[in-house]
Amino acid sequence: MNPADLVYQSNLVGIDEDNRVAMVVGSIPMALSGYKVIRLKGIPRILVSRTVKTRPLVSGISIGHVDITAGTLGWFVEYQNDTHLLSNAHVFTPEPWSSSAPSAREIIQPGRYDGGTLEDTVAYYVKHVPVKLIDVSTCPVSRAWVFIYNKFAEMFGAKTRIYPVVAVAEDNRVDAAIAYPTSAFKKAVLMDNGTTYTPDKVVGLLFAGSEVDDIFIACKAKNIEKELGVKFNEDIYEVGIGDRVVKCGRTTGCTEGEVLSTKMKVKVFYGKGFAIFNDVIVVKGKAGGGDSGSLVFPSTSK
Repeated sequence: MNPADLVYQSNLVGIDEDNRVAMVVGSIPMALSGYKVIRLKGIPRILVSRTVKTRPLVSGISIGHVDITAGTLGWFVEYQNDTHLLSNAHVFTPEPWSSSAPSAREIIQPGRYDGGTLEDTVAYYVKHVPVKLIDVSTCPVSRAWVFIYNKFAEMFGAKTRIYPVVAVAEDNRVDAAIAYPTSAFKKAVLMDNGTTYTPDKVVGLLFAGSEVDDIFIACKAKNIEKELGVKFNEDIYEVGIGDRVVKCGRTTGCTEGEVLSTKMKVKVFYGKGFAIFNDVIVVKGKAGGGDSGSLVFPSTSK
């Protein structure tokens, strides 16, 4: 048999007969004797772009308020008998800590960072849950000690920094917002192979993370329902320690991770200041800037 014919029926993935180079997954076929063999972990797939104009809208693509860079379209929920787009408050409004609606209400896809403009408006902001920030201390002594510590941390290459803060009494539980769609949508998640998938169970929304430590943090779907006043049509899945979950985001695509905590109280930096979140989920998994708003769902339903 001609070695090139094996591409159709075996673990031979690719072959260059002129230069006698082959790519295989798994064992090497006998017919490839004398070939330089490149071992692959899987068959190559199309590389999906999540940062281009995508119609109909699906979960996992670039989106954002016209005045922010870009985030991720999370999911589709019911509000006042209509389907709305769901993402983080800091994706659908430039000032998530404000209790007021933004002056501009346009939501564009792709987000502005990815080339979106007002001509790409796909929805209009409706509401969000304001993120309550910690008050920053004005005490000169505490600020001086913090300055000294951070200077030493910088000198020795440490990434950790501290900030003088004064705690607030009320914690946050969600970073969430909705927008009313004016463009067609498909209630499905864009997977890395270019197909779409509709989960029957949801866990929540990714809203923060650490690229250094490969963790991401998600607010729970049940808390989003309660605080934002929306309804998921899917079953809300209560994860446990060690469970595997999936997120599909604008920047790092679909990644699977392990649940480390199901009821964490955590401090998150919002640029303008810190916010304390309670009753959130921490996952050991890959995420990056722009993944904010990603739907998190159990991997068992994928």
